[in-house]
Amino acid sequence: MKRTSTVLSFAVALATTLHAQTSVETLRAASSEDLATSYREQLQITSHFALVEEGGTLHLPNQIVSRDNLEQVKVEVADRMAAVGAAITDRGYATVAGTYVPKATSECKRIPSGWAGSIASGAVSRITVSQDTFELLLVQQFTIEGESGTYEIKGVIVDSTIVFDDMMNSDFGLVGQAAGGTIKVRPQVDQILAAWPSWVKAPNRKDLSRCEVTLTRVAR
Repeated sequence: MKRTSTVLSFAVALATTLHAQTSVETLRAASSEDLATSYREQLQITSHFALVEEGGTLHLPNQIVSRDNLEQVKVEVADRMAAVGAAITDRGYATVAGTYVPKATSECKRIPSGWAGSIASGAVSRITVSQDTFELLLVQQFTIEGESGTYEIKGVIVDSTIVFDDMMNSDFGLVGQAAGGTIKVRPQVDQILAAWPSWVKAPNRKDLSRCEVTLTRVAR
């Protein structure tokens, strides 16, 4: 993702797969990860509308959004979110709200993920997950160089599959599987590498594949 005071440019990996005209049957047949990723992408787009309202330009793979067409795009995105959201509701979603203790494999230190890397380094002590239907909010508590704080990340859950973006890079998707009080999270390896800029060295596929973060729910 590239951003200046007037230009924002980013890729939406699955926009051409689950788009506004995708049939109800296709949405129902889509994988839980694809549904969650598609809805997360629309949340990502809506978060940048304020920039366009201020005169900026939003670059999507097949569309450029400016003040001239912003209202039309808002309607299109709302329709897309409604369609995907209905499919998610039909599919169902687990309840995962709670407080978790995170632990990461050593490979997470070697990939460009602020979320996984901060856990692997021991900077994150707790992650609290709140839930409103299938939309999640992950709040992580961290301590870096003696300074404490929190960081919020929006996510989506379909069945037991959770998808959210890295805290430092919205092109770096993470996918988790919830089961029995734990959530195991991994990078979306293929999507990350496909969207990686050609002029920047890509992360190592083996490190991406071996990075795993385990969130263990704290007993109430």
